[in-house]
Amino acid sequence: MHISFAGFEIYRDGGFPGRTETLEALIADGPRSSVGLEHAVELFPPACYHRPAFAFACDSEAFAAAITGGCDSINRQYVTAPAVMLAELVNARISGGMVATVAGDRTATLYETDAQAARRAVTGFPGGEGHHGHVPAVADEFLPVPPDGIVLWLGDGESVEERVWLTDHLARLAAVTVPRRGSRRIDILLERGTPASDFQRQGAIAAIMGERPYRLTFLDPARCYGVERLVVISPVSQPPFLKSPHALRHLRDVVAATTGTLPPPVPRKFYAFDSTAPGLPNAANQEALVAYLRGEGFSIVDLSLRSFKERADLFGSAELVVGPMQSALAGTVFCRPGTALVYLAAEDEPDPFFWDLAACCAHRYAACYGTPDAGGFTVEPSVLVDALALQWTALVQG
Repeated sequence: MHISFAGFEIYRDGGFPGRTETLEALIADGPRSSVGLEHAVELFPPACYHRPAFAFACDSEAFAAAITGGCDSINRQYVTAPAVMLAELVNARISGGMVATVAGDRTATLYETDAQAARRAVTGFPGGEGHHGHVPAVADEFLPVPPDGIVLWLGDGESVEERVWLTDHLARLAAVTVPRRGSRRIDILLERGTPASDFQRQGAIAAIMGERPYRLTFLDPARCYGVERLVVISPVSQPPFLKSPHALRHLRDVVAATTGTLPPPVPRKFYAFDSTAPGLPNAANQEALVAYLRGEGFSIVDLSLRSFKERADLFGSAELVVGPMQSALAGTVFCRPGTALVYLAAEDEPDPFFWDLAACCAHRYAACYGTPDAGGFTVEPSVLVDALALQWTALVQG
């Protein structure tokens, strides 16, 4: 496979950040040859954005200095999110979360992953070598292309983590709801995950698609599927440092138009967490923080007990959200601009993903860092009090 000139635009200047050898492999015999990838169009333009300095509270002066220096470094190195492009692959194969095209006796794999360190070049692979880094040329099953629509792949080669699903895969789907795409039927392909994750993804897709005709198929990662013409969308999010503000704000607007169904009273300030996932404070500290926040009028929301639409409603109505840096908290992408957020995390895991997300969505971001321990981490209540005071002051001052 060679990449077309239009396809070249998908990965130029950021599709594979900092990896020039990848781009050279993509355009092996020149960017104007076109065997496997064609009809590329821009859905959202490139975007330069700056992540503002944020308020944070911790007990360690050394850690505070490290956070400040690390944030400055990120802002210098990661400035421009690439354009979000749509393209059509001819004679495509999907296997193990990877996508390839077949031309004659050649198979070429387009490898995408949310993990920047794992990004790979497009190379030719012989068929039949399974899905661990290779996509076989011979398909186990061919999927039909609807005569009145398209087949759309939502995935990458690496992760089905919820925060990647919300800020990348779901945002890619929302991108094709722009008016110029019309009302053509969309057959959506996803790699099968856990029953719980698949349930959440089904609800999210139903909310995004609304009355548009679509069909959803979960693929077995151990099988190879063939599609005569497959639509792919380039990454919206490249965690933890680059995301498309245009695409994420479009996602928020699309979801906001389909929600608003929670019965009153809808909480405006709440502590949100996922009781089934890692990243929580230790049990005793969680209990103490919840007791304090309840006393301050916060509602307590276990996101694992909520549907996608309920989560989107909650975040979309919020004025102030407190929660640990868990994957489910990527639902803050649905918060309105100006919403105040306070994230909790251990000092040994100062994840910049949520800071970057808040910058893209124009949220007021703050963080509390606690001491790591065997049960998770501990945030002293006084540290949380300080962070909340900063956010309330910002809200009052507008």
